[in-house]
Amino acid sequence: MKPPSQPVKTKGAPMKLKPTPNGNSTTRAPSYCEHVDKNFPNSPTQKSQKSQTSSNKGARISKPPPTPIPSTIPIIKEMPITSKIPFIDEMPVFMHPYIERIINVARDGNCGYQAVSALLGNGEYSHTLVRHQLIQELKTHKESYMRLYGEEFKFEAVNEALVPWLGAYAPVSKWMRFPEMGHLIACAYNRVYIDLTCYGFLETLFPLRTAPPTNPNDRIMCIGWLSKASHFLKIYLKPRCLIPHYHLRHRNERFIIPKVLLRGRISLLIECTNSKD
Repeated sequence: MKPPSQPVKTKGAPMKLKPTPNGNSTTRAPSYCEHVDKNFPNSPTQKSQKSQTSSNKGARISKPPPTPIPSTIPIIKEMPITSKIPFIDEMPVFMHPYIERIINVARDGNCGYQAVSALLGNGEYSHTLVRHQLIQELKTHKESYMRLYGEEFKFEAVNEALVPWLGAYAPVSKWMRFPEMGHLIACAYNRVYIDLTCYGFLETLFPLRTAPPTNPNDRIMCIGWLSKASHFLKIYLKPRCLIPHYHLRHRNERFIIPKVLLRGRISLLIECTNSKD
């Protein structure tokens, strides 16, 4: 035996030969343009294809423009919100146009005295001072108020109701009373006092010994009474407002009743109430 003329490689896999196209192959033959681009890379056809490809890669996809709102759709404008005055429905209807605002106070049995103190500019927590001032007015002019109330036990009941309560919540016997305390408030502070409510007592009270100030716009005190809730409120009236009716119930007493100063307002009130009837 003779050794082989060339050494035989024993390591690695045998190299595969590139297949040559034959009649049975499914590989597509290159086109003329591909053949030219392969053999002539600097041809204008190859440059144009590359430039077109690079430009497509850097281009951004543009979004379609927003659809315009048709002019036929009406634009809704915001309507101004008008706030309703709280507790206005608990007041007489003919007084609604003349009420500027209604302010609530604490519900602790001292609400009536708190409203008077706040309307005087002393704050709600000075209601004890209001009680003492009304007691002083009551005792200083005891004879006049005895004739006004007619009976002594009514005078004592008003005096007892005015004595401050030391507890957290004042009982009913310590509440403000109307119309008994209306004249006390009007005389003690020289104010035209008005008590407004839809149910029960509704009247304007004047100072009994002196005439009210010449400018009643600044010296009118108005308090509202909620009958269902048994609660007092402080009410601010507009200038030149109407006022409820008034009358002299105790003709034997020599009090000054200033009918001239507010006669215009009373006449306007009469016209207003007659027109609504």
